[in-house]
Amino acid sequence: MPRLPISANRGSRRFRYFGESRGHMHFFEIYGSRTAQFKIFELEKDYSGWFVKYHVELDSIVRAFPEMVRDYMDPGYTNYYAFVMLHLVREGYNEESVLLVHLPGKILTYNVGDKTFRKLYEIPADQSKGMLFLSRCLNCKMTGSEVWHVLIFGCILTS
Repeated sequence: MPRLPISANRGSRRFRYFGESRGHMHFFEIYGSRTAQFKIFELEKDYSGWFVKYHVELDSIVRAFPEMVRDYMDPGYTNYYAFVMLHLVREGYNEESVLLVHLPGKILTYNVGDKTFRKLYEIPADQSKGMLFLSRCLNCKMTGSEVWHVLIFGCILTS
């Protein structure tokens, strides 16, 4: 497999993702404390190299959910925006992919093609920790693949 496309001018990395969905390998890194933009790379089918598949801009999410902006910044803390990318989900052949995004108290889907988002699940404040969240999640209005990915990453959300 070719080397990962890691930026030489990256500064401090705050997040790295490497994963597979529907037979496609994806990689991205988020650099800098105040960025909500990054590129998603996909591995060529013949494994010869990486190419930029998507340009992601989460500015619309920041505007819609201002609580993800940390205004209590400790100068030594590097994460200005409170969000974590859980998984990149390939919806199907020739369909757009979506990112599962965890914000404080919420899980969103973000369509990387048309740059739209929707709230997938709101984590109740009294249940944001513990396994009860996962059992309640199964009763919310999610598609099968969304529930599956929330279950996979439930340990991240409940720790």
